[in-house]
This record gives sequence, C-alpha cells and structure tokens, in this order.
Amino acid sequence: ADIEGILDHQARITTPMTAQRVELTPAQHRDMQVAQVMSAVTRMGALRFTDQDYPSSCERRASDLEDFMARLDRLAVDKLAEVQRYSPVPLDMVLP
Repeated sequence: ADIEGILDHQARITTPMTAQRVELTPAQHRDMQVAQVMSAVTRMGALRFTDQDYPSSCERRASDLEDFMARLDRLAVDKLAEVQRYSPVPLDMVLP
C-alpha cells in the first residue's frame, strides 16, 4: 500500500516537472557556461591571500641589497669613529 502511494505521488509530480523544461538558445547556453567559470574564479579568489605572488629574481636581489644596505647603516662605523678619542691619522697630517 505504501509503495503504491509513493509511485502514485511520483507519477503526479513527474508530469508538472516535465512541463517546466526549457530549451536554451546557444547564447543562453554560452552565458550559463561563462557564469559557471566566473563563479569558480570568484570562489578561488576568495581563498587567495592578497600578496601571494612570488617575487622575481630581480625583485629578490633588490630586496636583498636593500636589507644589506640597511644593516650597514645600522653599523654606523662613521659615528663610532667620531666618538673615539684615538684617530689612526693625526689631524695635522690631513690635507685640507
């Protein structure tokens, strides 16, 4: 009895669902495919970090040189030499 009721219910639903089918034009089909691709791109972009691109070798070299120069500036050898009392070259021997 239950199976017959389920089959009757399925038969009643199948007819209205079949009547709702539509035939897409080629332009509509293309638009649907573009929308699928764009939604996939949007989903991939949502998980991407903002600065995820790998730097080129030139950018890495420039960054390394900037870091190296910053370290040299932090050493401040000139400032340390000015503070020292002893100078390896006597001031009277320095040419103007």
